[in-house]
Amino acid sequence: MNEIEKAVRKNVFDSLFLISSKDEQLKYQKNVPIADVPAEIFCSWDGSFSLDDEIILKVFDQDELNILSEFNNIFELICDKTPENLPSIEEFVISSEWKELSSAAKDALDKLEGLKK
Repeated sequence: MNEIEKAVRKNVFDSLFLISSKDEQLKYQKNVPIADVPAEIFCSWDGSFSLDDEIILKVFDQDELNILSEFNNIFELICDKTPENLPSIEEFVISSEWKELSSAAKDALDKLEGLKK
């Protein structure tokens, strides 16, 4: 795997981790106060994963792609339920949409970790 492929793979995992972690999101907001963290959460996934991306199809095996696709389906449903103008991160992390999204990201990470065993 070349450096670009490694970076693409890492970006997908980093995005999932950020989506899964309330603490990381709040820390991000504290460290970068000008950031719109809720919007960046959605943009990070949108920018890191697409089944139309040849590199994604190359760097993940079929089992991983199935897990990532399952998360992506939930992500898309949450996007449809979430207002375009997102609330602050402090408000967003207590919403049902955030809880569902975070839980799905945690599940995806757990399943991906389980494939390594």
